[in-house]
Amino acid sequence: MKDIFEILKDLGITVPEDQHKDLRRSLNENYIVIDEHKNKLEKVNGQLATANETITDLKTQLEDASKVDVKALQDKIKEFEDAEADRVQKENAIYNNSTFHKKGAIVG
Repeated sequence: MKDIFEILKDLGITVPEDQHKDLRRSLNENYIVIDEHKNKLEKVNGQLATANETITDLKTQLEDASKVDVKALQDKIKEFEDAEADRVQKENAIYNNSTFHKKGAIVG
């Protein structure tokens, strides 16, 4: 890679030696080297690829989730809730009719 002063000299522009330091500082503050730019670009492209993979995975998961029969799941939940309510009701009936529950009963 050519030095900036060589490039300017090839164009017929001469920068006095005492201004080289100031010109280099100004260039470093305002411009980046092509390799730095390429490295940053590669990093961003890697992040973009990862994001695209994540999006693709999420789309697949969403498509799979949309195939679930929600009504059937709701019916199954209702069935389990009803079965649990019946079990609790029967358990309470047994407890209420037991000698353990009656006041003053002697257990022994």
